[in-house]
Amino acid sequence: MNLHNVHFSGNDITSIGDEAFRMCYSLQSFAMTPSMSSIGLSAFSECTSLTSVIFSKNQVSISDEAFCKSGIIELSASISNCGSRPFADCSSLVKATVRGSLGQGMFSNCSMLSSATMLGSMSVIPEKCFFNCKSLEALAFDDVKTVTRVEDYAFAGCSKISQFETYNTSLTYIGNSAFSETAAT
Repeated sequence: MNLHNVHFSGNDITSIGDEAFRMCYSLQSFAMTPSMSSIGLSAFSECTSLTSVIFSKNQVSISDEAFCKSGIIELSASISNCGSRPFADCSSLVKATVRGSLGQGMFSNCSMLSSATMLGSMSVIPEKCFFNCKSLEALAFDDVKTVTRVEDYAFAGCSKISQFETYNTSLTYIGNSAFSETAAT
């Protein structure tokens, strides 16, 4: 089956189940409806041609590895609950804008990710959140004052990160190797 695009009309579908579209190699685009509130485990994992995902403006819960190893180029999402590694190993991802929750290993090994913007109040940057994002240069927090913890390996291997502002924050913990192999001074 050569499924290229998934677009739902109406508001009947509220969730995408586990592995629903996993390894649909020809899938190129997916658009969420406002009624969709959750995306299951590995739902779009390994959809290497999936370059366009249009999230609704409503918050969505994203399970473990939901888009892992997909072809997403740009991400803009409002996330209520985030599993582990939802966008890990997305080698085409260049820009990410997230409001709400971050997950462990969220963008790990996204080698082309050069810009990330985190909107809203976030207290923790989870373990390996940006691990090995070698192209990441621009990192912005809408409200950096709310960050209290940077967990283990959060930015490890982000060789282009040269600065992480900590003044005027509530930062109380920086984990093991959180900034190892970065240009941060």
